[in-house]
Amino acid sequence: MGKVSVQISPKGRPGNPPRPRAPICA
Repeated sequence: MGKVSVQISPKGRPGNPPRPRAPICA
């Protein structure tokens, strides 16, 4: 899960809109 969250993590890329999968990383 850590690897997937890193790719979908909006926090890692500033400017990207928060997606419904963002909460998974939080």
